[in-house]
Amino acid sequence: MGYLKAFHVAFLFIWLGGLMGLSRFLGYHVAEDAHTRERLSRIEKRIYFFVTLPGAIMAIATGLLLLMGVGRDMETAQALRYYMVPSAPENVFWRATFHAKLTSVAVLIGCDIFTLTQILKLARGGEMPSRLRFSILHGVEALLLIAILVLMYGQPMVRS
Repeated sequence: MGYLKAFHVAFLFIWLGGLMGLSRFLGYHVAEDAHTRERLSRIEKRIYFFVTLPGAIMAIATGLLLLMGVGRDMETAQALRYYMVPSAPENVFWRATFHAKLTSVAVLIGCDIFTLTQILKLARGGEMPSRLRFSILHGVEALLLIAILVLMYGQPMVRS
């Protein structure tokens, strides 16, 4: 199970690193001339489809394997199904942390989809948004990384 969690965290970093790099690229993209924009579009697509998207798929896949209890003993794996049940009596505070992590990942998936739509829109030569949009996106992604790591390792809502 330790290896699976290590891979999960590594893929999370690949996913978020790709998204954060792309948000910076997109910010530069809108400020460049047409020839440079064309070249940046090719680079952005490569980064997204060959780094960020595989990282996202593998982070989600390893997260689901962890959630299903792969690599854990049967008793622990059985307890995992209670995470999603609202009436489960066990450790309500841990469940709050778990649901906060899931919410953070849902927002991260939304950022990923938004980034992809912006890459495709700019590649088609659509209307140029302001750089501020991509600076805000970059900041949101950084905050999500911090939130997910604090929720994963700090467990702030869990009582000991």
